[in-house]
Amino acid sequence: MLIKEELDTPFVKLDKENGVLSIIGKSYTDNPTDFYVPIVDVLHELNNTTQNNNFTVKVALEIINSISSKYLFFLFKIIYDMYDELVVKWYYESDDEIMFEMGKSFKGTFTESDFNLIGVTDLREVFLIKLM
Repeated sequence: MLIKEELDTPFVKLDKENGVLSIIGKSYTDNPTDFYVPIVDVLHELNNTTQNNNFTVKVALEIINSISSKYLFFLFKIIYDMYDELVVKWYYESDDEIMFEMGKSFKGTFTESDFNLIGVTDLREVFLIKLM
């Protein structure tokens, strides 16, 4: 699954075989259901079929609205419940306290996961490599 970045929705890449979901950009759409439900559907279809029974989510968001954050939580929850191990790489700009706190909150919720808060100088550098 590959979703191109739009003005108010992030770039999304799902590598089904290796169990890696990358979400990069901005997520403040007025209709997050239209954007996130197809991703949720594909995750449900995977049904724990990755090579090594773990799943990695890489997130590098500049901005996210509250309803999109609820969908992001839901994505984490699906993966957390479906796989033996959830690894999250939460990228945030080192001076962005809001994104840091959001990542910290998610980390506190998914305590049995390997949740990494990764401060970077400029998220655009992460965007350029598309988290590969």
